[in-house]
Amino acid sequence: MAKNTNPDAQNPDYAVEGVDPEIEAKIDAMMSPDAPKKPAAGKKLKINVKDSAGNIDNAKAGSASAPLLPNDKLPKFEDNKKAEETEETTEAFEELPEQADEAPPQAEDAAAGEEITIADEQPAAPNLKDEIGVEDRATQQAVDEIVAEESDRILAIDDAKAELAKDGTAFKKKGLTNKIKSKLRDFWANPLARRLTLGGVFLAIIIIFSVPASRYFVLNLAGVRASASMKIVDGKTGQPLKNVEVSLSGKTNTTDIDGQVKLDKIKLGEQKVTAKKPAFAELDRKITVGWGSNPMGDFSLTAVGSRYVFSVKDFLSDRPVDAEAISGQYSARANDAGEIVLAVEDEKLEDIAIEIVAQNYRSEKINLPVGSKKTNELKLVPARKHVFVSKRSGKYDLYKIDVDGKNEELVLKGTGNENEENMVILPHKTKGKVAFVSTRGDKYNKDGYALSSLNIIDLDTNEATNIAESERIQLVDFIDDKLIFVKIRAGESAASPTRHRLASYDIESGKEKQLASSNYFNDVLSARGIIYYSPAEYKLKGQVGFYQIKPDGSEKYTVFPEEVWNLFRVSYFKINASVNQDWYEYDIGGGQFDKLEGAPPVLKSRVYVDAPDSPNSIWVDERDGKGVLLLYNTETNQEDKALQTQGGLRNPIRWLDNDHVIYRVSDNSQTADYVLSISGGEPRKIIDVTNIAGLDRWYYY
Repeated sequence: MAKNTNPDAQNPDYAVEGVDPEIEAKIDAMMSPDAPKKPAAGKKLKINVKDSAGNIDNAKAGSASAPLLPNDKLPKFEDNKKAEETEETTEAFEELPEQADEAPPQAEDAAAGEEITIADEQPAAPNLKDEIGVEDRATQQAVDEIVAEESDRILAIDDAKAELAKDGTAFKKKGLTNKIKSKLRDFWANPLARRLTLGGVFLAIIIIFSVPASRYFVLNLAGVRASASMKIVDGKTGQPLKNVEVSLSGKTNTTDIDGQVKLDKIKLGEQKVTAKKPAFAELDRKITVGWGSNPMGDFSLTAVGSRYVFSVKDFLSDRPVDAEAISGQYSARANDAGEIVLAVEDEKLEDIAIEIVAQNYRSEKINLPVGSKKTNELKLVPARKHVFVSKRSGKYDLYKIDVDGKNEELVLKGTGNENEENMVILPHKTKGKVAFVSTRGDKYNKDGYALSSLNIIDLDTNEATNIAESERIQLVDFIDDKLIFVKIRAGESAASPTRHRLASYDIESGKEKQLASSNYFNDVLSARGIIYYSPAEYKLKGQVGFYQIKPDGSEKYTVFPEEVWNLFRVSYFKINASVNQDWYEYDIGGGQFDKLEGAPPVLKSRVYVDAPDSPNSIWVDERDGKGVLLLYNTETNQEDKALQTQGGLRNPIRWLDNDHVIYRVSDNSQTADYVLSISGGEPRKIIDVTNIAGLDRWYYY
């Protein structure tokens, strides 16, 4: 069908809704002021034309349409003038003579002098009355005109369809969608229907969401999903169960080491949860899943197999250990008292293999008779190895051993040419790696001086990686994965501004970075992850002063611009510095460098060793002829706590983990390494060793 291009036909005042655009265009043309008018359908007038003799001229007789009036010609009453107009209308009608209505104007085509009579072909419409019951001719006339106009409109539509059809135009029937839209618009235009509909919808929503079953049904249809979490525990011990298979609303997941499990994207409403684990009765329970996260609390499983009981504690402090017993697919975790109850399905075996594992502890494997009822007591030992040097073979060999004296193993065999004074061991704080300095007598400088080698040894593989060789090497600290050390440049004996080099080595990337250099350093120490050093002014005018720097070489800062001769760490947060005859105090972290009135009473530097992952730090003091191992908490800032007092107790000291500490005892009767727990209990001797240095204060070259 051709597109309607008439711009005036887009929204005509008299348009009928749903009429085809082609018909609209045709109607516009037919009803334009210039188009010939057809008789109105509402009221047709018969015009009789008489000649001068009084005879009707049939040739000139015919019908004419009543004039069309727009809708706005209908008279209206206004409230403030109603009474006055009503009274005037009444008086006007009372004065009208009782005679027929005036005839309409004569037809334009009537001959001059001819008498014209107009006769209605159908009865006139009933007279309308105004609000007080009086006939209103103006209103009656307007209504007649509107009826006539609408009748003409309908006839015009029919005529337009006929003409367009004659031309071969095909019309589209009004579609179902348009009909529905039309009905809805008509319905929504009715205020009463609209209010009733909105009220009904609102009431239905209230009813639906007030009833849980219907509420969840509607939300599920809308695609709303939720999550649910729960904890699965042993019904007898109350301990969490790991690797329990939990299913809910078609979703499945397994519990973690804490017995916790979470399932996402599950439907709302009443659902069945299922929990399965070998050696336990299957759990089926109905739950209601609401909107949100839905924490469901604890669900208990009942053991149906044999139960094996263990008591797991630390080998030094006797403190309960958070351990787990594992036998194939079966597992159980310890309670706060260190008790484990492991449920295992009965099988036709003579014994059952069980492994006890705990974080930072050595795993223990045991075999028990099937159905054993006794409580098995286990003492767990820290997993990290202790490293030491022994000359029992006549050579300085490097060993590793568990701190209960078991599983000793040779790591690096000595050459027999080592210099005991130049040997140093410094273990990493958390990893199974150790820095080892030794003069093995296999390499020399051009002057025939034996060179010291710095090796990083992997205790898991016993592989050694040489990272430096020098006339002398002193270890400063392990800060994270960076080893801090000072080395004398090989072959240089004369004064040089680069003879001594302060460097860091990243054990993961294998990269070395020079932090500072000097002919030699007056002092170097590490405190709270920062390196402090003071270059010496000897024969060469160099850059002297008191400096601090981070292990990666960043944030280098001048604490004091003059040469500092000595550094003494007198507390965890304080460093005393000597400058010529004056003394200063530096606040570590605060940055204050204040002059003191005189020299400090004790000219001895403390060596603090921080725990791997706790606010604790240990150091060694000498009191009444005995060594004292002291514990300091960096958060509480309380007075040092004495962990152990023993003759010959000294450095080196180290942490195995956050609870176990190793210290050395060297006196006339022994040189041995000991381990103790800061949680209590008695220390225990690990093994006799050669008195090799560890992390200690700076010494002069």
